[in-house]
Amino acid sequence: MRKLFSTVIITLVVFQAFSQIDSTERQILNHDDSKSVIISKGRSLLLDKFLENDMDKVKEIKDYLIERGEDENYIALYPAEYWFILYWTNEY
Repeated sequence: MRKLFSTVIITLVVFQAFSQIDSTERQILNHDDSKSVIISKGRSLLLDKFLENDMDKVKEIKDYLIERGEDENYIALYPAEYWFILYWTNEY
C-alpha cells in the first residue's frame, strides 16, 4: 500500500512539473512586447530616423515613446536626451 501511494504521489508531481514548464513556455512564446522592449525598439528607430535627418518622424517617435513608454517604473528618454531632441526638432 505504501509503495502504491508513493508511486501515485511521484507520478502526480512529475506530471505537474511538466505541465508547468509547458504553460511557462507557451506564456513566453505568446507574450506581447513589454514596455522595456517597446522603449528599446523605439529608441533604435529614433536614432535611425535622426541619422536619416527625418525630423518629422523623430517628433512622432519621441511623442509615442513619451506617451506609451513612460510611467512610474520606466523612462523612455533621459531629460538631457529629451531636451536635445526638442532642440534638434525645433520644438523649444
